[in-house]
Amino acid sequence: MSGISNIRKRNHTLDIFKAFAAFFIVFIHSKFPGTFGEVIASVAQSGVLLFFMISGYYIYNAESKKIVKSIKHIVHLIVIAYVLNIIRMFIQAGFTFPVDTFKSILSVKHILQFLVLNISSISGVLWFMLALLYCYVIYYILNKLKLTKLLYIVMPILLIVNLVIGDLLVHIGVSGFAGFVRNFFVTGIPFFALGNFIHHKYDKISASSLFKRNILLIIVFGGLTFSVLEALLTQGCQYTVGNVVFAIGLFMISLYSPSVNNNALEFIGGKCCFWIYILHPIMIHIWNYILCCIPDSTFVNWISPLCVLAMTVAVSVSIELIKNKLVKKTK
Repeated sequence: MSGISNIRKRNHTLDIFKAFAAFFIVFIHSKFPGTFGEVIASVAQSGVLLFFMISGYYIYNAESKKIVKSIKHIVHLIVIAYVLNIIRMFIQAGFTFPVDTFKSILSVKHILQFLVLNISSISGVLWFMLALLYCYVIYYILNKLKLTKLLYIVMPILLIVNLVIGDLLVHIGVSGFAGFVRNFFVTGIPFFALGNFIHHKYDKISASSLFKRNILLIIVFGGLTFSVLEALLTQGCQYTVGNVVFAIGLFMISLYSPSVNNNALEFIGGKCCFWIYILHPIMIHIWNYILCCIPDSTFVNWISPLCVLAMTVAVSVSIELIKNKLVKKTK
């Protein structure tokens, strides 16, 4: 079938989607003004789901060495992220040690929240990194036991739990449960497993009559439209039905057409995504300091998210380029 990807080759389209997903994740935490900003932030939640799916897809049938390598990579990034955020907290506290904050962090309650729900007082956005680490560790254990297909059994149950807590309860006016969505159990595992399942069933999926460009585009734009409508009608949802459909649609269209090329975006999507995720909260704080010297205006409010994104991407790309040069010198 023409247009169907060879799953063993690098998917250029997926790298481009990863770049845009990383950009939009920045817009979740550095919002545009008004309703437009809320809609963009809501749609951007699909990027988080897409990253979990990609991780699960590429780890399918991997040897233990590759899984361990992925685990070590995530641990390395988590350590860097937390060190950077502790430095940020130190600077925010006027270069004094924030004793009360660290007492809170080391409390039994916080440690349990951190380990079970991936909630951290140091930086709330870093839950994704810990949740992804849990996914890889769980997959490693199941892979050793040859029980990875258990993920496919729990996947639909956890997907339903995710949508009930993150979407349905908000729509019917029940609040207070949003904090239970952003963790490895309710969000990480089901979407990681979904990506893995798609790889497992790729041959059947690619042979399906539904695996057509026009149908996949309908899924993508249908999910996007539904996500926008949900954002307009109900604020406060975590991951909506529209987010899920949109993320799955993007993932599937990248498998159908894997050869869309853009060198700059591919580099960012392939090499810089994690740096963007780690660094953007710090760039937001730096930009807020800059804003103290700039008169407030509507124009500034609208360009602020773009400035934060530009700063984050510039630093992330610079880190990767420097790292590449250092690696070449050591060879």
